[in-house]
Amino acid sequence: MKSKSRKHKNPELAGSRVKLHFKKHALPPLIGLLAVFLVLGFVDAQFFSSQIAAHLQSNIGSKNTAVYVNGSQDRLLIPKINVDVPVTFEPQASAAAFVKDLQKGVVHYPNTALPGQEGNAVVFGQSGDRWWAAGQYKFVFARLAKLKIGDQITLYYNGNRYAYQMYDTTTVAPRDLTPLNQSSSHILTLMTATPLGSNTNRLTVRASQTYPVVGNDFTSDKSAVLPPGALPVLPGGSQGFWQELKERF
Repeated sequence: MKSKSRKHKNPELAGSRVKLHFKKHALPPLIGLLAVFLVLGFVDAQFFSSQIAAHLQSNIGSKNTAVYVNGSQDRLLIPKINVDVPVTFEPQASAAAFVKDLQKGVVHYPNTALPGQEGNAVVFGQSGDRWWAAGQYKFVFARLAKLKIGDQITLYYNGNRYAYQMYDTTTVAPRDLTPLNQSSSHILTLMTATPLGSNTNRLTVRASQTYPVVGNDFTSDKSAVLPPGALPVLPGGSQGFWQELKERF
């Protein structure tokens, strides 16, 4: 009489008599993998570090633009959100150059108006990045969204002081290049990635030049035109862990 083969509820490793138990052999590695995945998302810290930086900046006393006397350095000052940062005037639009320049402060977009000139001077900076990323200005625009109509902005360029008053803010998609448009008014556009800690859209803040006094008349602007050499995507910060993962898969 043939004996029936004995069936086991748990499979065995090939060439071995060791039984496989899901809870003992499979579950711990899965939990470990999940933990690593979640930790990577957390230590990426683009969102969390941006939130912390914005909170810390809000607890610093406002700076007074009147104390700034180093006219040899191009610099942007926004007392309302405690910004006092160097400005790099990049000669050519390049994503690689922008990334490098952002480590040194904020960046003037090439071929947009220079401070004091007719047109739209565009300056962009980071609102957040990985906490280990190079540079000390990763969160310089973390509180840009806190600016209100009437807030004051000062830009020093070539030893001259230019004062601006904020009058408008908007959010656009990365491929919407309208914030770069040039016209006949003397304005300053500040730009950063938004929401805070992401690279999804771009927040823009516009300010009208008030010193030296100019005759801005927004009702009679010439047709807006893009600056020469504009890139197809507006500059922004690096993407967060989850955003990069989503795009990869």
